Amino acid sequence: MRTNQSNTLSERLLDIGVESATSLGRPFDHCAMGVLERFGMDEPVVLYDKAKVISRLTRRPHHMSDEEAEEYYNYNILGAWVGEGTPAFLTRLYTPQTVEEMRALVASALNTPKKKKKKNDDE
Repeated sequence: MRTNQSNTLSERLLDIGVESATSLGRPFDHCAMGVLERFGMDEPVVLYDKAKVISRLTRRPHHMSDEEAEEYYNYNILGAWVGEGTPAFLTRLYTPQTVEEMRALVASALNTPKKKKKKNDDE
């Protein structure tokens, strides 16, 4: 293991001992969520955030429309099989916004003043 901090996804994968996983390349490094392992898989694979990958396709150097980026992703990225190290893609169930909304709801519920108990007249 290296002692210096790794900059690229490929270097980070090597740092944690993942050598056979395929990455999408440096322009998509920031789209990687982590490494996916599952029973029955020979080697772990890189897990990418699908929304981030599609968003990246709409920016330089690609400049695709949202529709073009979605189509390109489905056919050329999701549809590409490059062996056992083929990346996986995550569709988030919760966005950062919905997570913050849930936290706010829980916080407000926890901060709700408790009702005062009525004193018994017998006391």
